Amino acid sequence: MKKLLLALSLVSSFSFAGQCDNLYPNSQPIAIKGTTELCNSFFVTLFDKQKNEVVLVVEHLKPNKNTVPRKDAFHSDDRIGKDPSPSQYVNTGFDKGHMAPAGDSSNDKEMFETFLMTNMTPQEPTLNRKSWRLLEAKVRDQLSNSKDDFFILNLAVYGDNKKMGTIPVPTGYWKVVIHGNSTEYYYADNKPEAPVVQKQQPSWNALLPQ
Repeated sequence: MKKLLLALSLVSSFSFAGQCDNLYPNSQPIAIKGTTELCNSFFVTLFDKQKNEVVLVVEHLKPNKNTVPRKDAFHSDDRIGKDPSPSQYVNTGFDKGHMAPAGDSSNDKEMFETFLMTNMTPQEPTLNRKSWRLLEAKVRDQLSNSKDDFFILNLAVYGDNKKMGTIPVPTGYWKVVIHGNSTEYYYADNKPEAPVVQKQQPSWNALLPQ
């Protein structure tokens, strides 16, 4: 985990004092050049306002957490503005794909926050509803059987210039699950029927914005 955090910290060329350090692994904020930190109850989003893209969402989940029924309530983030908005996804063929899953919420306030559009990326429907959903459920099962806090890094990868209107479309996603002395890395392409593959630690400097 220390190597991962070091690699992430090297991405930024400026010092960074976070507003919600408790949401990051080791309470060490992750700085990515050009992004704005958006703190929520259990997750923090690093959002690039100039590019209108979600770069990284970090979750801090505690064991023995409550569960809450899903309540769809997609809404723009007033801290950013009206763009991105739910209406921009209409008839595009993309799902509004959660970075921090709604299922990770433990109360109604957290549930509502997961439907912020700054927690969404254009995701291929079969990925969102099949293999990525199953990965999210797997992580929750791990949490329910653990005594450790979980820190989950959800990273959108933008490998080309494809856009859905003004919103960039990721080419793939990483999910990094940190708990106890364990760190697991999962990746999926943002393509129809794409599988989720467990991987070795990637080269973060090659993936994150410079």
